[in-house]
Amino acid sequence: MTDRNSPLTQRVRRLLGTGSLNPDALAPPIASPTAHGQVRPDTGTLFENQIDRLSAALRELYAIDRQREAELCQMREQAHIAEEHARALTETLAQLDTLIAEVNHLLHPAAEPPHATTLFERMRVRATPASEHAYREALIIWAAGLLDLRARLAALVGEDSDG
Repeated sequence: MTDRNSPLTQRVRRLLGTGSLNPDALAPPIASPTAHGQVRPDTGTLFENQIDRLSAALRELYAIDRQREAELCQMREQAHIAEEHARALTETLAQLDTLIAEVNHLLHPAAEPPHATTLFERMRVRATPASEHAYREALIIWAAGLLDLRARLAALVGEDSDG
């Protein structure tokens, strides 16, 4: 094998710690004793072990990342569903507000300017059937129930209830 002195070859030699690129130089060196008599572990083996540990840690991080991504997708779906529910509840609140306004308008009509009443109108007021009064009370109870329902729905949506 010819000895080449290209920059890449020199760099590989430096990394391998060898002066030449022969097959014996590429074989993993055997642990050599140090000056104190202790056996120094092979740096290539240590390096490979470290790479294996880092690779395992990286695989774990990838697995955790995939799990977090799946959780994030699930949370986005839940948020989308919650937004749809909130939108539906808000529309329901708007409909309830309209109904409440209509009932309040029926129960409390705008005051008409006083006009001269005739004898016939006064007699008609006295002859008002009691069922109209009961109907009016039922409407008041119904309106109160709607107001209570609106307040509960507004609390569910998180909107301040203005009544």
